[in-house]
Amino acid sequence: MCPKCNKSVVVVKEGEEETAAVSISVFGDLENTVLDKLRGIDNVMKDTTDIDEARELANALSAWLDVFERLKRVQRTFNQ
Repeated sequence: MCPKCNKSVVVVKEGEEETAAVSISVFGDLENTVLDKLRGIDNVMKDTTDIDEARELANALSAWLDVFERLKRVQRTFNQ
């Protein structure tokens, strides 16, 4: 992390592909976004008593878990 702007810094050594280094950063950002969405759904689910809202949240949760699973699968494939 850059101490001045708090953004991720990727150091690419000579001979390494910039694309690979940037992809790692993008995967990390996507993972954080998906986890934030999952946390948000979890927080709302804890407080809901409405069955229709709970059903919608369960559908959203399932979709975000699918995204998370696919992201992890792509990361594993990419890192091999």
